[in-house]
Amino acid sequence: MNSPNPWTPHHPSLQNSWLSWLEPELLNALEHGPQALAPLLDCVHPGVYTLPVLRAEACQMLLDDLDHLEDWAQQHDQPIQRPNSMNMHGVILDQFGYSPALAELIAKVFKPLCADLYPEVGGATLDHHHGFVVDYSFETDIDLGFHVDDAEVTVNLCLSDDFVGGDLFMRGRRCFHHIQTAPNADELFDYIHTPGMAIIHAGMHRHGAFPIEGGHRRNLILWCRSHTYRQTQPHSAPCPAWCGAHTEHP
Repeated sequence: MNSPNPWTPHHPSLQNSWLSWLEPELLNALEHGPQALAPLLDCVHPGVYTLPVLRAEACQMLLDDLDHLEDWAQQHDQPIQRPNSMNMHGVILDQFGYSPALAELIAKVFKPLCADLYPEVGGATLDHHHGFVVDYSFETDIDLGFHVDDAEVTVNLCLSDDFVGGDLFMRGRRCFHHIQTAPNADELFDYIHTPGMAIIHAGMHRHGAFPIEGGHRRNLILWCRSHTYRQTQPHSAPCPAWCGAHTEHP
């Protein structure tokens, strides 16, 4: 951003690497190779997984930097581009120097996992991302409507611990041809966020957020993408086998 008083984070090391701030069991698994990561996953719903990622101290440090960023932008009349067309609050981390840390996290943790979890959407070839933080409170975004992500795989990491409500709801995985079809009964799944814990799902797994009931929830979102997959699977491609529209309603 062009400003005579450029923003500098309180915790600049977070822009370069988060490895030292990973949960101990995850950090230990990384030292033993990608195969050691799988036992840390919890399959909470078909095609949906959770993973303990960041220690509480790191979550708080990042939130502190984000508060500092918002204060700086207001003081210096600097606009902040918001994450996407649905989230009117929050910040794109890649625009403020966090790309190296996010790319490293994907390369070392999520890409090895996604190679096995989501091979059908290029999980092994994830090579770029869109990283941002979403912001939910009575003063910011209240909820988030039903949608799919512009991603092959989405990582949703909770940073806050002072909120009530705002649960994630998931309504089945669909291709571009069937996004608006009704969910099957066994596709209905709601998830309560836990600080430091990431929930991982395919980008085309339809989801949203229920209204926040109190406090302030902020989550790091990583839209993980693959150039290779996108070049071979255009939106006009036939309905794939993973699309839930193939399953009859109970």
